[in-house]
Amino acid sequence: MDISIQQLLSSHCGELNQIWCDSFHAIEDPRIDQEALKPFIDRFREAEREGYVFEPISCPLTLISLACMGSPYENEMTASPKWRDIRIISNMQEQARENGWHAADRPLRELSMERIRSISGPFLQQYVLKHGPFFLSKDPSRILVFCNMGSAAHDVTLLMIVKSKAIEDEASGKHG
Repeated sequence: MDISIQQLLSSHCGELNQIWCDSFHAIEDPRIDQEALKPFIDRFREAEREGYVFEPISCPLTLISLACMGSPYENEMTASPKWRDIRIISNMQEQARENGWHAADRPLRELSMERIRSISGPFLQQYVLKHGPFFLSKDPSRILVFCNMGSAAHDVTLLMIVKSKAIEDEASGKHG
């Protein structure tokens, strides 16, 4: 049976998300229980040694644009009642195009992006608290890490774990 790269990445994302969620309680501003985080850090380091590359992201719009289409978060977010506003704006954009109202295109696009930003930020923060911060990327060589959970202690801890190898390499003079 052939296993696709996407299936392998999905498996790693799921495993890392589960271990992160299990370890999440170990981080309480301003204290971090390093021992409770050890299983997550060990599994994360193992994934790095296996060649997985992690890209930290803090902007919800960047995550949306880089994550695989049809991800579970996407379906849940677009099914939310607040997403109705986006559908209304999209319908108006389509109507404006059909009617040749070119002057309305840019303001409607900007309004749509602002609404997506205002909806997706809080939604993604709640989503990663429940499901974990690791997402499949459209680029199969990367796993996306959403480091904007609404808690500076959690965000900084995750970011330092994700970037610690690069920080160590820089300190030792290695460039990878």
